[in-house]
Amino acid sequence: MTDKESIRLILLGGLTFAFSVAELFVGYAIYDSAAMMSDGIHNLSDAGSLAVAYICRKRANDPPSREFTFGVGRLEVFGALVNGIALQTSTIFLVLDCLAKLLGGKEFDPDALRSDYFIIAGLGLFLNTFGAWLFGGHAHHHHDHGHDHDHDHDHDLTSNQSHLHDPESNLAHKQADLDEEFDALLKSPGGYGSFGEPALEQESVIQQHAHSHGHTDINLHAVFMHSLADALSSVLVLLAGWLGQIPHMPIRQYYDVFASVIIIVLMWVSATGIVKSAGRLLLEAKPVRHSFSRIKMQCEDIDGVIGVHHLHIWEVMHGRSIATVHVAMDNAADHKQILGSVQRVFHHNGVHNVTVQTEAIIA
Repeated sequence: MTDKESIRLILLGGLTFAFSVAELFVGYAIYDSAAMMSDGIHNLSDAGSLAVAYICRKRANDPPSREFTFGVGRLEVFGALVNGIALQTSTIFLVLDCLAKLLGGKEFDPDALRSDYFIIAGLGLFLNTFGAWLFGGHAHHHHDHGHDHDHDHDHDLTSNQSHLHDPESNLAHKQADLDEEFDALLKSPGGYGSFGEPALEQESVIQQHAHSHGHTDINLHAVFMHSLADALSSVLVLLAGWLGQIPHMPIRQYYDVFASVIIIVLMWVSATGIVKSAGRLLLEAKPVRHSFSRIKMQCEDIDGVIGVHHLHIWEVMHGRSIATVHVAMDNAADHKQILGSVQRVFHHNGVHNVTVQTEAIIA
């Protein structure tokens, strides 16, 4: 994470938080404007998202440890889930406030609006446009850092299982040897290589860079999209205030509530997407970008493979997939070649960390 990127997040986060406090004060205490309060809560939520993005970017490259063997990448997921649920909860209270205004006869007085209302709304539009511009370059190019590697490789596998599955089987080893192997494992890119497997340093560095850089740009793309949505909310606040001040406009006292409803819908859709995405990851659902059936079929098509079962694919964090699979193979086949082919199937499907357990069957 460069200093420039860090400063951008801190600058936009600080400005967004300060502005949201001012907007909530003006919207609630001075004008009782449902639209401005909705926009203020939306901006306050985005300030929290920016804080989460900053923390996660700072911690994204923390090496795995004995306590957190996969690292702490899921900090982003927990933060996003909390932020999404808080945003959904806020929309419920805003809906109740709108209903109270509509059903309780508490009409918004557009004639009471002064210049400070439009100044605050205009500043919101400027701030969100500035945020979209600040991170727009990352949003337009974030697809350029995918996992487009075509290098083939065979691992030096000396047993019928490419990764260790049963820690208890190593109890006979000396503790010093186990610690040494574990330390070497943690230092490997991704933090979950295999015991006794030589590191493919050049490829691993490329993969680690692609994972980190792609994940980074996805976060910045999310910031860009949030800024665009907030800019639209600011336009609705300005539009409601402006139309409400035009004499003889029909039901102009309700334009503020109508604008608030549109902003609430935008907030709910955004929050629901965040909660759904975070929930899928925490429940270890298969990443939507991977085809379970295609990977299974390609593994089964490998010469010497008799069957594929216990296939599991999940994400440790967004953009960082892991898989485990049990492969039954012909006892007379070249086990090392089959294992290498299985690894390549997953690799070409975007899963770069896979644990393969094999079973030799006498045909």
